[in-house]
Amino acid sequence: MAQGRDLAIVTLVACDEPVAMPVGGRLVVDAQGEACGSLAEPALDAAMRAEALAVIAGGEPRLLDFELPSGHACVYVERLG
Repeated sequence: MAQGRDLAIVTLVACDEPVAMPVGGRLVVDAQGEACGSLAEPALDAAMRAEALAVIAGGEPRLLDFELPSGHACVYVERLG
């Protein structure tokens, strides 16, 4: 990711055992929707890109709960910079 871009970071803060990514896993998303990293769940990664874009656009940080086929996940999305 290039320097000077608006970014949001998504952090997995809690999850059920079956979720593949350990707590603390991160996904970084820029204002163009490009991502670096993964939360190891394709459905969660896609949803988090949309949430990250909303936070970059001026929204407040968010604490979100998701039900996934592999279990429950709780993520925190915040803007960097």
